[in-house]
Amino acid sequence: VAGEEFVLNKLDQIANLADFCNECGDCDTYCPEHGGPFIEKPRFFFSETSYRKFAKYDGFYFPMPDSMIGRIRQREYMLLYDERKNQYLWRSDDAEFLLDSENRFVAGIALRGLPGEVEFDMTPFYIMRTLFDGIRNNPDDYTSVMLRGQSGGIA
Repeated sequence: VAGEEFVLNKLDQIANLADFCNECGDCDTYCPEHGGPFIEKPRFFFSETSYRKFAKYDGFYFPMPDSMIGRIRQREYMLLYDERKNQYLWRSDDAEFLLDSENRFVAGIALRGLPGEVEFDMTPFYIMRTLFDGIRNNPDDYTSVMLRGQSGGIA
């Protein structure tokens, strides 16, 4: 939305590994932050099967180490990172954008016949980019290895 900022107030964030969560609520009791992680924090799935099984929930999964699929407010998005070019391909059901590592627009195309000038809410891109980079930038972390399906850096 025009004029809005995407801000993280803490360096470290809590996420929910959905395939390990039975939504018992214990994390809500013991979590030092307000709101239960299983309700309010990003929900990561280990496979497309579990991601699709819980389609009523927002969440994310890595079909390949350099790409992430996400559902935010019941809309699906795709983020693909090209390490060689240091660019991100962002796709929604409305448009496809190529952005550089500084989030500057490189190229784009409307996927639906959008007439005239149109504003796009890029908030989902910033959310997914932050989550994706947080996991990608820690390739040896156990969670990163589990979610991305490999050890080491991006091939």
